[in-house]
Amino acid sequence: MPPIPVKQPKTAKPLPLEATLKDLSNMHSRNIDLSVLLDQPAQAVSLSDQSEESVKRSQDFVKSVRNALQLDASVAEQGDRVEDVRAALQEIEAGFS
Repeated sequence: MPPIPVKQPKTAKPLPLEATLKDLSNMHSRNIDLSVLLDQPAQAVSLSDQSEESVKRSQDFVKSVRNALQLDASVAEQGDRVEDVRAALQEIEAGFS
């Protein structure tokens, strides 16, 4: 499943240099060595049944939220159409008066 796109302002930088340098400086001052992480070979991780169930529930929740948002957008569109028709009918009514 592809990630959900997030709209960010065009002025926002994805990885601000100042913040990155500050983070690296903090890690260096605390003697945190990231190279230790690279030396370990990647291992396949099998999910337990409990983890798989949790992932399944999360995916179901995301699907239901997406459906609700689409429904809400559909209702808003229909509401806009009703308002347009109402405004047109009011103009017609004003023309008969």
